[in-house]
This record gives sequence, C-alpha cells and structure tokens, in this order.
Amino acid sequence: MPDVRSPAGAEIPRPTSLLVVGAVSGIGRWLCDVVFSSAQWDSVVLLDSDATVHEQVWSFGNKVITCHVEDATERVVRDQFGNRVDLAVRNMAVCLSVPDGRLQSVSAWLLPLLADDVVIFETNAAKVAALASLHVSREDLAVFGLHPLVHPDVGAIDGQTVVICASKVQPLAHLWLDELVSEAGGVVRYMTAEDHDQRMSYVQTLPHQLLMMFVDALEGSGLDIELDLWGVRTPLFETLLGLASRVLSESQQTTIALIQLANDGRRVNYEIAGAGSNVGKVVRGSHQDVENHIAHLREPFSGSFASRLMTIGGSAIGAAQSNRADLGRHRRLGERVGFTTRSKPGILRVGIVEELGPSEVIISEILAGSEGEGYLVRGPDYLPKNLTRIGRSREPVLSRFRLPNLTILGDSELERRLDSWLTWIPVVLRFEISAPVSLELVRTLVSAVPDFAVSDVVDSSYEEFVRFTVNGEIRSDRNYDVIVEQVKGTVDSFVATAQ
Repeated sequence: MPDVRSPAGAEIPRPTSLLVVGAVSGIGRWLCDVVFSSAQWDSVVLLDSDATVHEQVWSFGNKVITCHVEDATERVVRDQFGNRVDLAVRNMAVCLSVPDGRLQSVSAWLLPLLADDVVIFETNAAKVAALASLHVSREDLAVFGLHPLVHPDVGAIDGQTVVICASKVQPLAHLWLDELVSEAGGVVRYMTAEDHDQRMSYVQTLPHQLLMMFVDALEGSGLDIELDLWGVRTPLFETLLGLASRVLSESQQTTIALIQLANDGRRVNYEIAGAGSNVGKVVRGSHQDVENHIAHLREPFSGSFASRLMTIGGSAIGAAQSNRADLGRHRRLGERVGFTTRSKPGILRVGIVEELGPSEVIISEILAGSEGEGYLVRGPDYLPKNLTRIGRSREPVLSRFRLPNLTILGDSELERRLDSWLTWIPVVLRFEISAPVSLELVRTLVSAVPDFAVSDVVDSSYEEFVRFTVNGEIRSDRNYDVIVEQVKGTVDSFVATAQ
C-alpha cells in the first residue's frame, strides 16, 4: 500500500485531547514518554488497571488525569480523587495499548462511552483481528492500527520504525500521528492489516519459535545449561541464549503466547519443520553437501545487504561480550569500576573486581552511603583523612553478580554520577591584604583550580585591612590537602600581584 500523506502544503488537523488505555507499562508507556508527551494537549487522561498509574511521574505537565479502573462493569471512570471523568470529549485521540486477549472486552466497555468524532488506534500484534474487534464495538469510528517495531526498554524513538495500518472508514485519520512520530525522530511505514500480519509471522512469530526450540534442545541434552554449557560458551551461543532469555522472561510470556496464536504460529511451525528436514538431509550427507546448502541459503542476500548483516551480527555478539571484557580490563588494571544492576538502575555501585568467571563476577564494593552522602572506603582513590573529616568509616563488602544483570558505566558517566552521589567536603579559606581586590576575579581564578567547586567569594573587610573569604567544596574522593594548597597558592599569587 503506498504511503498515505497529506497533500503538499495542507495543514494536518490534530486531536486536542488524549486518552491512553494501558499507560503504566509496555508500549503504552513508551508512547507516552517518547511520542505523545512532545505534543500540546488540552487534556490527557491516562487509564490503567494498575493502581500505580496515580504514582507514576508523567511528562504532560499539570494537564494529566490518572484513572485506575479495576472493575469496568459500571462503565464509570473516576480519577485519583474519586471524581467522575467524562470520556465523551470531542476531538480526542484514543490509544488502546492492552493485551491482545483483552482488547475485545476493553473496547466493548470503553467505546460506547466515547464521542462520535474520536480517532482510535490499537497496538496489538495481529492487526486484522484487532481492527475487526474494534469495528464490532463501533462501526462509525475512525480506527487504525499502530505497531512500533521496538522494545519498550528503548528510551528514544530516533530511527525506530513505526507501522501504521490506515483506517478503511477514514483513510486519513492517522496523519496527525504520522507527523508526530516523524517530528520525534521515528520512521513511519504503511501497510494493510493483512500485509502486516503476514510479515510479522516471519519477523516475530518465527524468531520466537526458533529461540524456544533452541532452549528446548538444550534442556533435552541432559546437560545443565548453566553448569555444563555456560562456562564453555562461544560468543554465538551466548548471544542466542541471551536473546532466548528475553522470549522466556515471565513478563513477556503472555505477549509471546498471544503472538504465536494470533500470527500464524501453526503455519510457521510447519515451515520450520520443512527447513529442519532440509538441514537434516545435508548433515546426513557429505561435507560438500553442507557447504552447498550454506551457499544456497546465502543466495538471496546481495553483497551490500550481506555486509550490513555481518556488521549487525558482529555488533550483537560484541555487545554480549562487552560486560566481561570491561570487567576483565578493570581487574587487570586494578581500576575501580562503576555499575548499576538491572533490578535497581537508580542505585550507583562502585567496586574493585576480585574474581571474574564465565557467568559471574565477585566485586569488592567500595562505595558506601546513600546518594549525596556517599564515600569510598577502599580502592585507588581511598583517602582515610577525608573519611575522618566527614566522620564516616566502613569496610568494603564482597558481592557476587551475574554478568548479564550489570550495566557497566563509562568513565565520564561514572564521574557524573559520583558528582551527585559522593559527599562534598566544605572548604572555608580566609585571606587578608592591605589593598582592594576584585572578588569576581578571585572567583574566576579559584574556579580554574581542578576539583575545587567554588560556592562563593565574599568580602569580610574590617578596619584598615581588606579581608575576603573563599567558600567551596571538594569531592570526598579527591586529595583535600593538595587541592586546598593549590587554591591558597593561586590566591596568594594574585594578592602579591595586586599589592
């Protein structure tokens, strides 16, 4: 289907209000954060069966109304204060980001509450069935399909593809969203619902089945995947098992199951069986038979496309290896390593690598204390005098982590995080001279001293002497005495010149 665009120069009308059903997590939350929040709305209603919808931090300003709907049988929606919310708002866009299995019941409850000029779009995996179920509830409404081809963990839309299946009732009803996605940095592709489902059976259903079969074969080997195989893994094995873990995750199992049932899982499995039979024939033959089959499979890939795929494959394998490589380098050099864990990404951790294995690492954690009050208790930047100054002391803690659960921070990111995490030691330096000086110039000079954060330079003159005070801070992992002497030397040199 060709792209459906607005005529050149024509203004694209946008809905003025927004309703998102299923806003707390998944694609619904991703759309709120990276697409919808960039537009100007008169009102925004975020509705979810998860009561934490009231506790979330949203990027829509003070126009947000959050609604928790647990029992929709009464067809009454109330906000966080118990007030009834009227959903029959005109010129409203409605995003339905609910599981495939619940779309029909949600639409049957919700759509009768809406005005007759709303624009509705859904984010389900199978577009033919999803759009049909919406038309059953309201044949008069503009309904189209939306499928961002991205995992919700991706924090931006730049360069990401978003598929739109246009409404058959109002073929241009989606144009405002096309413009919004493009303005945010996304790439819009158009196709019919039928084409979407057929292609997704190979893009989603097929890879999911192959990864499930991969793990199934490993479990049937009689070997322990972690104890026997993980320790002798190759980069390719590690990458495949990492991808399989995403398919097998508890948070994804409902979505994966729905995709398999909705997007021709049976047909795909039949085709996989045929491909497996072909491979079975050649591996029972000669070495040349295997090579010929590989060459045959390579034929559809052009030279440039094959080169791009090789680059992508190398990047994927490199990413799987990066944690162990980074930790190995830090261990060899004896450097501190900064990292976070997948379960607590907001907590900064710093340590020294003690032992590094195939799947785990033991780290001596040298960062103690909470954000803004942290301090280092060992390591290359351990300064006992500084701990005395801030009145803190603690021994390092040995902790064991699984490699896939760590996010290693680069040097610049670690320094930025340490600026807000560590305690800063206050510095007060007083100077006295017999001639006036420019305090602004003093501030400029001491600001240039490395690792010294100037907070203020104040005049404290008394009688015939000119006095001023330099107030500042030194991060607790920096050499306090050396930096103080550098500040004093800088000011003394300036004062000598001024006099």
